[in-house]
Amino acid sequence: MAGNNKANIWKLSIFRSMASMLKGTVRAQKCISIPEEGIARMADLPMATGWMSVVDTKSSWAAIHKLKVRIVSLGIDVFFICDRSYIPLNPCDVLTKEEKERLTSLKGSADGKNGGIADAKYNDSFATCPSRNKLKNSHSVLTTILYCSFIFTAIIVLIVLMKGKVH
Repeated sequence: MAGNNKANIWKLSIFRSMASMLKGTVRAQKCISIPEEGIARMADLPMATGWMSVVDTKSSWAAIHKLKVRIVSLGIDVFFICDRSYIPLNPCDVLTKEEKERLTSLKGSADGKNGGIADAKYNDSFATCPSRNKLKNSHSVLTTILYCSFIFTAIIVLIVLMKGKVH
């Protein structure tokens, strides 16, 4: 029995080990999600450029490292997140009043450097307006051409039928 427990270092393919060396590790952050039903869940959310995201539900949270909370019994740092805000919860009250206002502001700053959420959404929605109007106009032109072709076809058929009856 002891002979079966020996490790076989040649068991893995050399190509598989080379691929694992070249492949980067996925950056993930442990989060405790507190949804509306009140059942807390721990999840590893993938991180990219300061945001933790769940692609399936199109949800994202800002990775503000000041809001990380250390769970001593588990020895890990986590973010507490909820469904209602893109900002992690602040259970230890570490953010100042100015930082909270800057994070939750829907308007841009007075100096124009920081565009707010509302400004970004406004710009995003109106950026597609000309293309939507152009598409709507082209659609109405195409339907008009289609109706006119049906009418002209019906007139030509009537003319052909009338000429056939006259002779």
